[in-house]
Amino acid sequence: MKVQKVLVAGAGQMGAGIAQVSAEAGLDVVMIDVAEEFIAKGMAGIEKQLARAVEKVGFRVLERASVMHVPRVLAVALARAIERHGAPESGSRYLEWLMRFEKLADWPTRHVTGYFTAVLAEKR
Repeated sequence: MKVQKVLVAGAGQMGAGIAQVSAEAGLDVVMIDVAEEFIAKGMAGIEKQLARAVEKVGFRVLERASVMHVPRVLAVALARAIERHGAPESGSRYLEWLMRFEKLADWPTRHVTGYFTAVLAEKR
């Protein structure tokens, strides 16, 4: 049996480190703790480590954000099916529906609901 998902109980330094290494290895990670503030602190540590890694290879971090992972293959296949079989306005309604998920980026639980931390960087 291959491990595909990891649950990390505790968002302290060790838990956040385990979550980061697991995510970098391509595993789905869920990090939990007794309070949202601890998860936020753990994610801040992960973001700081990510920024250090990006800067270490010669880039300067301009912006950090949480982004939702939308499986591209599924989204494109559905959009094409809608274009072929749906009404002309169906494609735009689908895109509007998909964009609603971006509002989840404002939720305090965004780091445990399928989001990834992304950075915008420029070469030094």
